[in-house]
Amino acid sequence: MAQEVLDEAKRQAVTWQLKALTEQAARELRRPNRGPPTCRFCKKEHPTSDCNVIPQLNKIQETSRLHICRICLTSDSHHPTNCRNLRNSQLLCKHVECGKRYHIHHISICPYTMVDNISNEMQEETVLHEEPQKNEPIIEGP
Repeated sequence: MAQEVLDEAKRQAVTWQLKALTEQAARELRRPNRGPPTCRFCKKEHPTSDCNVIPQLNKIQETSRLHICRICLTSDSHHPTNCRNLRNSQLLCKHVECGKRYHIHHISICPYTMVDNISNEMQEETVLHEEPQKNEPIIEGP
């Protein structure tokens, strides 16, 4: 009797797994094929977060002008508190200045990020272009 119950449980488990796989395959078939992403800033074929056409300092203003959510960089049809990207903290700006001012936005449109990158690049270039100091031996007189 116990073996029959076990066999029936296995059969039902296989049936449920098969049903789940079939439903997943059907959803995949119904899903429309998406082309490459289109940037909401410049309308070219790249993700909005990767746009280099719009200057970094203007991206926040462009989100307002184009009615784009500053958190997910998609449509502005939702309230920021309902934005799905709020749960994905990797995409949110963590710059100290933005935190002090309670400015919540996508990391790719932070106006301070560009300033930090420029200052870091300038520091790196300064280090790379400095002449190495010559170590001349000290000669002591008699």
